[in-house]
Amino acid sequence: MLLNIQDKIALNEFDTSRGMYLDVIKINGEKHLTVMKPASWMGLWVRKISLAFGSKSGTMRKVAQFLKEHENEVLKLNLAPARKNLLKDKLMKYEKNHNILFTCISKLFGERTGIYIDHQTKLKKMLDNCPIKSSDISNKNKSTSIFATFLGYFGFNLWSYKSPTEQQQLIGKILQKAILPIYKTPMPDQSTYVANEKDSERTILKFSTFMNKFRNFSPKVPAREHHGTMHAVRVAFWSQVLIEVYKQYGKDSISNRILVGAGGGFHDTARENEGHDYWDHESGVLFDHFLKKMGLNESERKANVQPVSEKDPVNDNFTSDFQQIIHDADCLDIIRCVGSKFNPKYLRFFNFKDSSSFSKNQFIKEAEDFIQLTDRHQIRALFEKESEDFYGDVIRLLFKIQENQPNRFPIITKLIGEQMDCYRQSMNTPFVNRIAKLI
Repeated sequence: MLLNIQDKIALNEFDTSRGMYLDVIKINGEKHLTVMKPASWMGLWVRKISLAFGSKSGTMRKVAQFLKEHENEVLKLNLAPARKNLLKDKLMKYEKNHNILFTCISKLFGERTGIYIDHQTKLKKMLDNCPIKSSDISNKNKSTSIFATFLGYFGFNLWSYKSPTEQQQLIGKILQKAILPIYKTPMPDQSTYVANEKDSERTILKFSTFMNKFRNFSPKVPAREHHGTMHAVRVAFWSQVLIEVYKQYGKDSISNRILVGAGGGFHDTARENEGHDYWDHESGVLFDHFLKKMGLNESERKANVQPVSEKDPVNDNFTSDFQQIIHDADCLDIIRCVGSKFNPKYLRFFNFKDSSSFSKNQFIKEAEDFIQLTDRHQIRALFEKESEDFYGDVIRLLFKIQENQPNRFPIITKLIGEQMDCYRQSMNTPFVNRIAKLI
């Protein structure tokens, strides 16, 4: 049952005439008045949460136990750094149980102790705990691995030597296991950002038109309306398509599709609201954090993070095809917001010299069709909640529609035919067939 709970965090004023707290909580439109005797702030707040979420919740028992165990220590503002870090780690464990509950607790926890569990720290923790390991990206064929290792001494990346099918499947795995869990996490109540990359202090955004509040989050809808899982997967997909588009104009500098796809997926991970993007640099930091876990050295990470953290450079000062492709992939997906008013001149490739073998306008028309089709609310919700291979299923759906309507996406399917044929061959899955019936 979806609860409509108001004033989950703020405690009502103490009634001095009665010597007790009067607390009003609105649940599903009905007001519930509860009278509580004076208690410690933690005990009182645990009681408040239990009214809202149910006292039988296993999460509630863990929260109550945690707060009771650490009440005396938490109230001391001069905790040792090691102790603060331990408390942070324990508190972040609750994120897995209930995002709303976690946010409420961490906010009150911060107000009382000065120990804030910021959104970016939580996302890094999620990446640390994701099941993707560096061994997942290494070549399993022994002879290929030896050859690739030898070439590695000359600056070649090991990921480049996977087959097209393996590359696309690995992009899908990275998205499913490492990136999409971040996009399935609702944005924080209060948005903050780092105004200066060299500054550790975070600026609070007091006004945000498209703020995504935790209290409006429902398990039945996508966690993020405009910059969520479907947008991330499509940008990763467009990055792969655009590699082929760029080849039409003699630009063939991309040696590692996997990193381009992963970069496309990571580009909005650090976002804290749906308005203006202040978080490109921090999304790059998360991408760097992931690549470090994957075993890339500092110079490799820097070369691959820069196109993501600077996808919209000042004065259009682009320095690589990788950077332009990430920019164009994200820019192309703006169609979901503006529809027919989209201005293609913002796409870097649209300004390349015309090619007789490739129609820019027809390609953009097909992209617009597919974006609007997959951005329907029902489609996004089903993909986010039920797809076990989000990236692969989006591509399978494209091939499925093209099979039924051969004139709908001929350019896109031709561009990706060689790289993604594995998804064409496996397009008739129960999930994809179910989605296709809704179109």
